[in-house]
Order: sequence, then C-alpha cells, then structure tokens
Amino acid sequence: MSSLTYRISRAGKPVGEFELPQVKQMLDTGVLLPTDHAWTAGMQEWQTLAALFPAMSPPALPPRAPATPPPAPAAPSALPPAPAGQPAAPNSFVALLVPLGRSGWSILAGYLGLFSVLVLPAPFAILCGVLAIKDIRKNPHKLGLVRAWFGIIAGAIALITLFVLIVAASIKK
Repeated sequence: MSSLTYRISRAGKPVGEFELPQVKQMLDTGVLLPTDHAWTAGMQEWQTLAALFPAMSPPALPPRAPATPPPAPAAPSALPPAPAGQPAAPNSFVALLVPLGRSGWSILAGYLGLFSVLVLPAPFAILCGVLAIKDIRKNPHKLGLVRAWFGIIAGAIALITLFVLIVAASIKK
C-alpha cells in the first residue's frame, strides 16, 4: 500500500506530487518551505505545510517587513485530483528537471555521460553511474536512476567507439 500523495504548490504554481515521506524529507532539508501549500485526496482546501506538519515547522523568526507578499494558495481546481490509474508521485515534469532528492552520484554520472563524447570522461561516467545505482539502492527515497543509467550507457558507448576506432586504425596499418 502506498503512502499519501500530496500535491505541492508555491506561489500558486504547481511544484509536483510527492508521497508523505518525501514531503517530510524535503521540508526538513529546506527544499519545500513551510509556506508552500499542499493538497491531497480528502482535503477540503489547500493548506500550508506548516499547518499540516506543525511539529516539522521551524520556530518562528522575529517579524520583519516582507519583501514580497505571501503566496496565495492555489485553488483546488488549479490541480484537480489525479485519476485513480495515475502513477504515484514524483512523476511531475518539474521533478524531472530539478534535481529534487536525487543522488549526487546520479547527477555527476549524467553530466559525465554527456561529456563522454570527449572520451576522457567516459570511464568516470560509468564509475559514477555504478556508484549512483548503489547509492539509490541503499537510500530508496533518492531519485536519479535514469541519469545513472544514462551515464553508464553513454560512457560505455564512448569507450566502445574508441576501441573500434583503435582496432580499425591498427588493421589499416
């Protein structure tokens, strides 16, 4: 049975859908703010994370003049409830682009995989990809498995291409 899935918005704009353990971890690490709004099935209206999880909210700071007005809660109609067959969060577009909760190794593997066309980073892309997969298996709340595999595959393709070119050059001689 899966955990509750919360839809999160900041300043009236959707941030993504996350399961309860992820929301708590992102709130603890500062990725989500107590002023962000959340909604889940069964709730009448959007509420701030501070109202939903008061024990996790940091102590109040002394009041000061706000630089910008506080974000307005998104209307429930802005993010309708997900259909029953929709996969669990975090499958939102934002979560794919922003490295929320990703393994650092997977991010490094992805970038090294991109630069593996230069051949030199290829072995490091493979190594970081393997380390990322181990890190993700050890910490299942972390994301980035696709980036880790991309680093491994891109690094392997670059090394295989280099090997083929070396063999082809030696056969021509």
